[in-house]
Amino acid sequence: MIKPLLSPILLLIFILCLSFFGEHLISYFNVGKSSQLHILLSHLFKAAIWLSSAWLINRLIGVFIWDRLAANKKAVPKLLKDLVTVVIFFITIVFIISMVFEQPVTGIWATSGIIGIILGFALQSIILDAFTGTAINVDRPYKIGDWIRVHGNRSSRIDIYGCVLEISWRTTRIMTRENNQVVIPNRRLGEVMVTNYMRPSLPSRLSLTFVLEYAIPPERAIRVLSAATKAVLGKNNLLEEPEPKIMVHDTKSYGIEYLIWFWIKGDTAPEPARHLVARSIIEHLQHAEFFTDSPTRHLEDSVEYRVKLLKGISLFSPLDTEELNQLAIYLQQVFYKASDIVVKEGEPGDTMFIVAEGMLNIYNNVDDTDDQKFKIAQIFAGQFFGEISLFTGQARAATVVAETDTILYEISKYDIFPLLRKKPELVEAFSKIVAERRLHLSQAMESMIREDDDDEQTEENLTTQVLSTIKSYFKI
Repeated sequence: MIKPLLSPILLLIFILCLSFFGEHLISYFNVGKSSQLHILLSHLFKAAIWLSSAWLINRLIGVFIWDRLAANKKAVPKLLKDLVTVVIFFITIVFIISMVFEQPVTGIWATSGIIGIILGFALQSIILDAFTGTAINVDRPYKIGDWIRVHGNRSSRIDIYGCVLEISWRTTRIMTRENNQVVIPNRRLGEVMVTNYMRPSLPSRLSLTFVLEYAIPPERAIRVLSAATKAVLGKNNLLEEPEPKIMVHDTKSYGIEYLIWFWIKGDTAPEPARHLVARSIIEHLQHAEFFTDSPTRHLEDSVEYRVKLLKGISLFSPLDTEELNQLAIYLQQVFYKASDIVVKEGEPGDTMFIVAEGMLNIYNNVDDTDDQKFKIAQIFAGQFFGEISLFTGQARAATVVAETDTILYEISKYDIFPLLRKKPELVEAFSKIVAERRLHLSQAMESMIREDDDDEQTEENLTTQVLSTIKSYFKI
């Protein structure tokens, strides 16, 4: 803290010493106080003392105000620093003219009035920039680090969107998404609308639009879009509350336009949030085959569609094509509305489910009143759950609730039993996959309840236990 002040302090001490010894040196050479040399040197020393004092005051403000604000991660606009410096030295010069040279200040202003008027006309744009810059720093509609959009007067195509880098006395510098630095005169910002996406700190609502073909039923489109949007909420500053909304917005000649509303934190840049939601929607639409001419995009409950769904499930990777076709015949399609409980923790069960469309949440420690529950994970289209109960007959290890309208395919113990009787070697393959899944679920549940587990079970031991349980359960 002392180091930045060392230079102005040493200069002030040097000038004071020079002034003191200068007086004695002049007296030694018998130079009278009324002489021109004595008066000139006296004025110079006094002016130097004033200027060095102004420099010291400016440095004190820099150290005790600007630097402390910077240490607290509060960006100070360069314009404000420059204005304070100009004011300090302007006041100092006025005092020098008035008290050192004993000249009337009002006369100076009167003689410089005409020059000021001429300069005012010549530099009116610069002066307007400076005053607008001052107003921006006082009103603070945006600050350094905020993401803003400077709207064009005629078209949104000429809008400037980016992050504020610097607010100077004349211009504002913005870094765009393309990493281009745009320099905007402050007077321009005083004439147009500016949207600040990071003020206030309350949640901000963003929107996206997607156009899907008329052949896709709206209820199915809304189900897939809802699951895709909710899949990325709760992370990266995307809010789960308020809930997102998906609705039919408009009709085009080439399809139906759907509007997606979702919410982000007030101090979050909107473009990365839109990117995450849009990417999730595209992935879910691709999984639902909305971008192809496949019949499954209309969700026809055919054996071909079921076989394709089974092929995407890692649990059934040991099955060949004939066995997949045999299992697909027995699949049962079931539908759950949002908030419906699919399975409940502790209840008996002998079935598993494959998610065709929608999204579900897995909860642990759910009681009858739902006062306390832990959200373990989320399940999306193309994933499955309940395989432990299917292969071992054990009670449900967690509660699964539909977050959106959901379409599932259910597989029962009696559907898988013929395959295991016909091909007993499948038991070992299934037991390994089930053990991996069970170990992963147990670790997730433990991490929600306690930090470490002294009785950690190895995958090999668990596989052996599951293999024995499956053989006993199916009497193989």
